[in-house]
Amino acid sequence: MPQNIEYKSSEIKDFYSTQRTAWKQFYPSERKVFERTLEGFGADAKVLDVGCAAGGLGRALHQRFQISDYTGIDINKEVIEFAKSAPFPDGLNARFEHGDIISDDCEIGKSQYDATIALGCADWNLHPEAIVNSCWNLVKPGGQLIISLRLTPEAGVNDISRSYQYINFSEDKDVSSKEIANYVILNIAQALKIIEKLQPSEVYGYGYWGSPSTTAVTLYDQIVFGVFSISKPIAENTSSASCLLELPLDLFTRTDS
Repeated sequence: MPQNIEYKSSEIKDFYSTQRTAWKQFYPSERKVFERTLEGFGADAKVLDVGCAAGGLGRALHQRFQISDYTGIDINKEVIEFAKSAPFPDGLNARFEHGDIISDDCEIGKSQYDATIALGCADWNLHPEAIVNSCWNLVKPGGQLIISLRLTPEAGVNDISRSYQYINFSEDKDVSSKEIANYVILNIAQALKIIEKLQPSEVYGYGYWGSPSTTAVTLYDQIVFGVFSISKPIAENTSSASCLLELPLDLFTRTDS
């Protein structure tokens, strides 16, 4: 089984201990998909957050949807230790595990969830398709996988020597000593093929053009930041999934040549 990079940087804990902890701190694409997907969920729905950092998404979902059962997993050990020690709102049952979601040793793999969420995870490590597949396996029949992906109409890139991001959330201009993360950008057809292979019953996607992070070194000046909700059928799916994509049209047609 392949392994992802186990990021060590303390900057992950330092940043996410205060950021992305409230509903309005999440991106419009994320909020749009959550509102469409989670509005009908009950407060006792089981939610798994893959790449959870300090668990801020749990706070935001509790605030917006009254979600009360939240589990987080992250590959950075320090941020998980912080999350375990941090106070959470009354009524939110939060649990955390340190680990790699694609590892055979991952204890999270023994459960299934009404919603498995992976924001900035599949596109920030080495094995995006393996992460998608592992997350999908953790979704209950009838549940949802919500995942963010960076998209391009051009050739995608999954090569940390050519496309990477410095883990630098400070104003420090000297990044020579900073840890780097893989900065995965998928061709839109490649991304949809990965999703299609899951054999979902329904797919919804929403996104928009934007510039890569200022701390990223990558091939493209503009990419589409997309978020997808992918519905798992209750029974084996033998028909094509219905698909609604609110994505820029030129994501499918644009070329820079």
